[in-house]
Amino acid sequence: SDLGREDLVKYRLMNTMGRSDIAAFILYYKRDLNREHELAGIFNTVVPGPKIPHGTLLDFIDFYLGRSDLDAFGKSEYEKIVVMLRRYGAKKESEL
Repeated sequence: SDLGREDLVKYRLMNTMGRSDIAAFILYYKRDLNREHELAGIFNTVVPGPKIPHGTLLDFIDFYLGRSDLDAFGKSEYEKIVVMLRRYGAKKESEL
C-alpha cells in the first residue's frame, strides 16, 4: 500500500541519510504531479563539480559511498538509495 503523508513525516524523523527525502520526492512526482516519466531525466541530469564529485545523482552517491569515515549503517543507507533511484531509471554519467 502507498504511504500516507503522515507516514512519510514519521519515516523522515527516523532517517537522517536522505533516503526518505528522495522517497517523498518520488512519491510527489508520481502521485501529486502524475509525472513519474520525468524522474529519470531529473536523476540523470549531469551536474558539473569543480573537481569531484561530478556527474549525476548516482555519481554523487557513489562518491560519498567511498568515504573512509562512512560506517556500515551509512553504507547500507546509501546502497538502499541507489536501489530506489535505479528503480526509477537513474544512471551514472558513464552509463548515459
